[in-house]
Amino acid sequence: ATIGNGVIKLTNSEETECIYAWENFVHTGGDVEKFVPASGAASRMFKNLYEFLSSGRQTPETKFEKEFFDGIKNFAFFDELNETCLKKCGMSIEDLMSDGHHVEVVRMLLTADGLNYGGKPKGVLKFHKSGAEMRTALEEHLEEGAQYAAGKTGVVKVHFTVSPEHRALFQEIIDSKRTADGSLLCRPAGHGALIENLNDINSKVIFIKNIDNVVPTNKRDITLRYKKVIGGYLVLLQKKIAKYVKLLETGTYTIEDMRDMIHFIHDNLNTRYSETKHLDDSELAIYLLKKFNRPIRVCGIVKNDGEPGGGPFIAFNQDGSTSPQILESRRSIDGNDEKFDTLQSG
Repeated sequence: ATIGNGVIKLTNSEETECIYAWENFVHTGGDVEKFVPASGAASRMFKNLYEFLSSGRQTPETKFEKEFFDGIKNFAFFDELNETCLKKCGMSIEDLMSDGHHVEVVRMLLTADGLNYGGKPKGVLKFHKSGAEMRTALEEHLEEGAQYAAGKTGVVKVHFTVSPEHRALFQEIIDSKRTADGSLLCRPAGHGALIENLNDINSKVIFIKNIDNVVPTNKRDITLRYKKVIGGYLVLLQKKIAKYVKLLETGTYTIEDMRDMIHFIHDNLNTRYSETKHLDDSELAIYLLKKFNRPIRVCGIVKNDGEPGGGPFIAFNQDGSTSPQILESRRSIDGNDEKFDTLQSG
């Protein structure tokens, strides 16, 4: 999928219209929820440090290792790690490194002898510095949600899917930030429960964002802008679709209405079905109603600059229509090397 073929690029004026639609939606009582898959462990984040830990070397040699230790004071977890090193090793991080015991610093960071960052979920790790405050990803999501998903009453609904064994860690952070009494609604946890949990949410709009996909306050303006753009675009789609569904269900549509609906599906939902021209009016109405009367997903995408991850493709659906879908890996596209190369460079 590319711009004009499955991907829509909004103009500045269209973005402004979407932002206005979103702010009007939330300020008039629109029902919003932020859904954050948060059960993922942090072990993959520390892949290079685990390799250093098991290498048998005491001092850094690779480019990554040298950069890590050169910039260790810049990490949000530095103070906490330094205190742990003093307590468990009797030496500060700086003294350990001066004596060539870099591996001890990493051991104190990753293992259960120290901070156990390698065994904890990403959501409870110290991610960012905000002035003198060190924030976890969980805390950043709470603040971010308040900045674009607060309803008319000022209440923000945030769903975190976490593993049962890590629930206490999350609850401790939430309790420390909560200024009023509240209760936690517990549902099944873990990645296998994500779809079930999502299905149980009845909010009209749900924002989905991974736990580690969050930025600090001073870099969040562009995030907030495009959250509102995406949300507003969804709200505008919903309004148009609600109008079409009412026409189809009441049978009060005209031929011109149906043409307008087909163009809308093509241009705004990026869904195409070549057989529509062969359907009679009643068959076409049934087809349109099936396409309209379903959840709507709006995804923001960025240019692929060679980083790992998925991308947008035009996929064939079981009914013969095509629509954009996000494919996450080579496995998602039947091992086709040519298509995978397109994903990596698109």
